[in-house]
Amino acid sequence: MFRSIKALNHPWVLQLAAALSALLFFVVLMSTLIYPWPLGLADNHDYWRLMDPFGLTYPDASDGYYFQHISLTFLKGPLWHLEIISSGIAFVGIAYLLSIIFQLSYVPLVLLGAVHCLFYSVAFYFYIRNTGYKHLFPIVVTGLVALLFLTDIFFTAYFNSFYQESSVFIFLLFFIALFQSKKVHFWWEWLMVVGVAFSKVSNITFLLLFIPLAIKYWHRKGRSLKLIVTIMVCSVIFFIQSSNQNDSNSPNVFNSFFVGLAQDQHSEQILHDFGLKYNDFSPFVGKNYWQAYDLADNLKAEFYQKVNHRKIVLYYLSHPIIVLEKLRQIGGELVSEPRPQNLANRSDEFSPDFVLEKNITSFWQKALPIILLPGLLLSLVQLFYLIKWRYYHDYTAQLLIVLPFFLPLQLAVSFIGDGWNEFAKHNSTFYFVFVLWLVLSGQFWYKQLEMKRL
Repeated sequence: MFRSIKALNHPWVLQLAAALSALLFFVVLMSTLIYPWPLGLADNHDYWRLMDPFGLTYPDASDGYYFQHISLTFLKGPLWHLEIISSGIAFVGIAYLLSIIFQLSYVPLVLLGAVHCLFYSVAFYFYIRNTGYKHLFPIVVTGLVALLFLTDIFFTAYFNSFYQESSVFIFLLFFIALFQSKKVHFWWEWLMVVGVAFSKVSNITFLLLFIPLAIKYWHRKGRSLKLIVTIMVCSVIFFIQSSNQNDSNSPNVFNSFFVGLAQDQHSEQILHDFGLKYNDFSPFVGKNYWQAYDLADNLKAEFYQKVNHRKIVLYYLSHPIIVLEKLRQIGGELVSEPRPQNLANRSDEFSPDFVLEKNITSFWQKALPIILLPGLLLSLVQLFYLIKWRYYHDYTAQLLIVLPFFLPLQLAVSFIGDGWNEFAKHNSTFYFVFVLWLVLSGQFWYKQLEMKRL
């Protein structure tokens, strides 16, 4: 009996368990998103960022494919135009290359979705393999729990789309998986951080992941070269992402101000502080960029001359009362509406009902409002505990020390970036970080209990 138990904990059995977990993970993703009924996230006029670099166009340009249905095919055009640099271009490029290999005159959306699912599953495999467990049982339990959390359509619906969030989830899971390993692969972990930071402008804050990476490898050879290269790359990313974000005539700046900062009981004072006349601009408070169609050109020019993201950030920093009020509102919004209205859409070839709630119930729809706020509080309690008892030697603990800082950072970035406009949708990365924190916390405390038993 003891020999059979010992055989189950043999390294090759553990490797096989990790591989089978990843295979099950991939099958769940494919059955949810690809076959038999493709499920994705419809375009809200943002697809162009990853479509234009490969000259992809809609076969049908009607408004039916905005906010309602996903288009399953994208035509190849002759005009390739790179305006926004994103790490998500890599996955679209792979899908485009596969379409050439299969001799297709178009790029199927499900092909891109399958590419996303494949890389996400590989990242999941490395995560399970690098948990550090020496027994089969915790690997199986961790695999099932992580599968439940990480395959939820709350995140994976993005895979069947040209949104940039897909690359965030994939590169971040890869980083978490590789960081936990005791083996040395600094440059791979380094590349994953670059991939996350390069995914979209709002994720530039993830460059802070270089800090735990520097701590992990500080005592190894070549740290000076690694530090110099990292500083140079950070500078390049800052330069490119700042050029990607143009505040001049930006809908995001407009939304950040009128459906964010100025949507307040002190709106008159806020408008005055920015040098905007109350009578001219108060009618637009609470309206997003696309609802303010009657804003005169001269007023629009005046607004963009006086308001940008940097000034909005400085205003928040100098008015802590407004910050506290916004935090209270954000907390209520996170619990009351954790999911965007158009979270997942189907093709009109399969269903005229495009709102996901009519087709499937998400785990997070029920669980998130219950566990979110207690989880955020626990993340801070655990953070102080890990620092107090100096768990700096444990790689999982290092991640649990770092991740809580990204939770408020992501909320601030999404709110300051676009105000209340599509707030739930813009917080997908926040929720993904929260899920990673949950999974890693369970893994860490199981290890602690296991060590005490020994």
